[in-house]
Amino acid sequence: MKQFYSLVYVKPNVLTDELILVGMIAGIQNKPFFYLSESRMRIVKKSMKVNQYESLKNSMTLIHNEISDLSRMPESLPLFDHAYSYDIIRATSLYKKNLLLFSNPSEIMGSGIMEISRLVKLIFNEKYHSFQPDKKQISFRSKWIGIQKLTRHTLRRKLTLNPNTIKTIFFPHQIDLLGVYGDRFVSFHGLDLQSAPRTIEKNVFEFTRLIRGLEEYGQKRNMQKGVHFLVIENPRNQFSKDLLAKLEVDSSVSFSFLRLSNFNKTAIDLELGKENEIDQILN
Repeated sequence: MKQFYSLVYVKPNVLTDELILVGMIAGIQNKPFFYLSESRMRIVKKSMKVNQYESLKNSMTLIHNEISDLSRMPESLPLFDHAYSYDIIRATSLYKKNLLLFSNPSEIMGSGIMEISRLVKLIFNEKYHSFQPDKKQISFRSKWIGIQKLTRHTLRRKLTLNPNTIKTIFFPHQIDLLGVYGDRFVSFHGLDLQSAPRTIEKNVFEFTRLIRGLEEYGQKRNMQKGVHFLVIENPRNQFSKDLLAKLEVDSSVSFSFLRLSNFNKTAIDLELGKENEIDQILN
C-alpha cells in the first residue's frame, strides 16, 4: 500500500477561491491518520456563520470516528478501497466546489519510516495531537444534514410526496433528498440504526413503499429504473447488524445502503450537480 498524505481545506466562501488549510489525512504503514489544527480552525470559525461552522465540526467528527474505526482493523485495510484510501481521495479531490475538500494525495517517498508526528511538524509546524471531538454526542440526523450541506448537489431536500401522485402511500410522506437525472429517479433517505427496532422496521417499510410508488410513476412515463439509497452509519447493536445483513443479500430489496462518508463520492459518480428535472416530472 502507498504511504501518502492529503491536505484538508475549508472553503469558507463558495463565491471565491479562498482556501484555508486546516488538517490532513494520511496513510502511513498501512494505517490511516487524521490531524486537525485547532489554531487554524479558530481562524475558520471567524469566517463562517455559526450553523455552517457547526456542520463543519460535525463532518470533522465523522471523519475522525470513521478513521478511528479503520485504524482498529489494519490487517483488512489492503483488501478494499475505504473512504480514506489513496485512490478514493484522489478521485474525490478533483471536486473543488464543496465547503470541505481534500487535496490530491501526495505519495510519501523514501525508504525510511515516516511518523505522523514528524509529518505534522514538517507541514504545519505544530506538535501532533490526536483529534478530540466534542464530548456532546452528535445525533445521526445532525451528521446527515451536515453532510448534505457540505456536498454539492441539486437534489430537492425534504420533499413531501402526495398519495394523489404516488399511489403506494396513503398519507403524505417526506423524503430527505430526491431528484430526476438522466430520466430516472435518484433518492436518498437517512436511517438511524440506533433507533428502536420497531422504528427502524417502520422506516424501511415506508421507504420501500415510496420507492415502489416512484418506480410505478416512472414506468408510466417510460423512465429508466431509478437509484435509491438508505443512508446509514455502521450498525452498533445486534438487531441492526442482523437486519442489515438480511437486507443486503435480499434480491427483492429496491434500495442500496450507503454509508454517510460515501455520500459525497456517490453524488460525484451520479453527477448530481447537474440540473434536477424533478419539477418537470412531478408536476
